Amino acid sequence: MDLSRREKLWLLIGGVVLLPLLIYRFVYTPVLEQHQRTIQQNLALESKIQQIGLLGQELKFYKNQSRGSIPKLSRRVDQVLRRLQLKSKSRISIGDSPKNGQRLVLRLDLLNLTEFVQLTYQLENMKPTMLIESMELSPSFQNNQLLRANISLASR
Repeated sequence: MDLSRREKLWLLIGGVVLLPLLIYRFVYTPVLEQHQRTIQQNLALESKIQQIGLLGQELKFYKNQSRGSIPKLSRRVDQVLRRLQLKSKSRISIGDSPKNGQRLVLRLDLLNLTEFVQLTYQLENMKPTMLIESMELSPSFQNNQLLRANISLASR
């Protein structure tokens, strides 16, 4: 079939108009969409990386803060004894340390029952917590109305 010159011209004009539209639709648009998705993914990843960096700094801060802020067990027990005015009646013997903690034996002499109960309450409710491993209570040799106490404490 032979096409006339006019038909060939129309086909050429249609091809010149239609070919760039087809290239735009099936080549340029998908590449542009993929490029936009890649940009969005990069932004999301950069945001997550920045967030992880900030969380890492915060974790490091809290680890350093928790190491330095918890006073040793002997210092905390000493504070309780001073608060209850029992320092003169006490002796502290520091024992071998368990993993990441401290162990001590607290010896108290000439305590009345009220002082003993107050001391026990303060030790049990101290923050951060400590473990009362053992507690021995006996009458004092100097006065039967007063008590002698040996308390083994440990911190973690």
